[in-house]
Order: sequence, then C-alpha cells, then structure tokens
Amino acid sequence: MTLDMVAVGDSTVDVVVPLPRFLRGNEDSLHSTGLERHMGGSSNYLIMASRLGLRVGVADAIGGDDLGAFYRAGLEAEGVDTSQLVVREGGRTTGCLVLLTRRGRHAYVGLEGVSGTYTPEELDEGYVSRARSLLISGYPLAENPIASAVVKAMRAAKRSGRPIFFDPSPVADSIQPKLLREAIASTHTLILNEREMGLIASTLKVKANPDSLIELGVERVFLKQGAEGCTFHTSSGFAEYPGFKVRVVDTTGAGDSFDAAIVYGTLMGWREEDIATLANAAGAVKVGKKGAGRNVPTSAELVGFLEVRGLPLAAEL
Repeated sequence: MTLDMVAVGDSTVDVVVPLPRFLRGNEDSLHSTGLERHMGGSSNYLIMASRLGLRVGVADAIGGDDLGAFYRAGLEAEGVDTSQLVVREGGRTTGCLVLLTRRGRHAYVGLEGVSGTYTPEELDEGYVSRARSLLISGYPLAENPIASAVVKAMRAAKRSGRPIFFDPSPVADSIQPKLLREAIASTHTLILNEREMGLIASTLKVKANPDSLIELGVERVFLKQGAEGCTFHTSSGFAEYPGFKVRVVDTTGAGDSFDAAIVYGTLMGWREEDIATLANAAGAVKVGKKGAGRNVPTSAELVGFLEVRGLPLAAEL
C-alpha cells in the first residue's frame, strides 16, 4: 500500500490538567477537576489527515509503557500505519503536561521520553520515498539523535521528488541553523505563524517576511493567523483568506489540524482558495473541542461547519 503522507517523530501523549485560570500574584495553588489523557504531538495531524481520507504513517520511537500502548492503539483505531513505530522496552513515552484554563488558554510542560532517541539507522528510507509526501515538525529537528533521522527522511523525500511540508513549531530557534536552513530549502510548503517566522528570521539572519523565506528555497508559504485566517505566499504574490469567529475551548492541535488540511488539499490538487478555506475551518472546529489527538475534527464536522456558513467547497471531501 502506498501511503499519502509520512511523518517522523513527535509521538507524544498529552496529560491535560483543566484549571479555572492560571496562578496570580503570590498564589501557590489552584484546584483542578482532574487529569485527562489525550493523544498529542504528531497524532494530531496524522489523525486529521486520516479522517480527511489520506493513508498516513509514522516513524518514531515510543516507550514500552502504558502511554506508548495508549498512543499506538489510538493511531491504529484511526487507520494510521504504525509498522515503523519502534518500541523501547523499559523506556518512557514522550509526554506533555498541558495546563488548560476555562477560557481556552494553555501552557505546556514537556515530559522527556524516548521519541528523541529515534536514530537514523532505525529509519527505513524506502518507507519515506515510497510515500506521496512528507510532513515534518520542528520539534524532532530540535532534538538529537532524532534530528538526524528527520534529515535522512527529508533527503530521501527530496531525492524521490516528494513534496515536503514543514511546520517549524515554536521551537524553531532551537534547531541548529544549518539544519533549519536545509529544511527550509527542501520544503515545498512552509506552514507557520508570525511568531515562528520571527524565530526563523532571527536564527537565519533574514527579514521576518514570507518573501525572505521563499528566497531561501521554499516554493510556497501558508502564514497562519488564528481567527483572522491565513495568507498564502509564492514568488508571484500573495492572497488573504479570512478565518472564522468561534468560541474557543482549547487551541491545542488547531495548528496541526490546519497543517493536515493543507497537505490533503495539495495532494488532491485543489485550488488554493479551497485549500485555505478547509484549513481555516479545520483550525476553527478544533478550537471548539477540548484536547487533541482523537478529538481533532472529522470530515463530516468540517463539511457541516462550512455548509452552515454558506461556504461549500468546490471539491468534495
């Protein structure tokens, strides 16, 4: 079976702690309603892409623990190929503590695990080169030895003429400049927000605008702007696509849902306007739901969301 999209790294389980609000002033404690476990990291865009109809898979390492079993089972239940997940017996699955307020604000605390230990030797180049596209995140590019595995995957995809989609994430400035520059130069579609663009600009000593990134080798840029929507940039110019005003419950996974929609629309050959509309809708529907992973939108939810607003897509999901 030929996969449509492969991802490398960032296999993470989120431990969500609902809070009425963040601590203020000299406060030293707050009460929570309890812990909730959700799939996170790469599962967000893997599951979103699968729900849109793409055949997807992931290469990474998880721990031989309860969180690892939870993560793998969740992916498999959503039709994601897990044949390239390496289980580290005795190791701990990478996690993230998510502090979530009633107003949808959040703070993240990374919980170290085995994902970052995935090596280039464990990556099957053929798994990447046979797939129709590669989606990479900045998180594994900022860790070793998995950064070398991501670079190996990136080079395999490039040699095979497969489009690479890159979301540099909020840790863009933690990626070695040489690796970051190569990743951008190899990228077909760069998907990021204003803050991440600024981090890249500071790291690579370029201007903080999409044109500067295109000069580094990117074919096109989708600049995420939250509720305001997104802008789409190429060497020929740019276009603006408005977002949606919705009630925010939890923004976790919204950007990842957006990313998956961009990959889907691109691989399906959709026109730019429909790709952007679907991506904006994916982010908007997601922020109305708590948690990510298996709580990302379904295709039916996206279709219904757009139909209610009188924005049917020219292409069918």
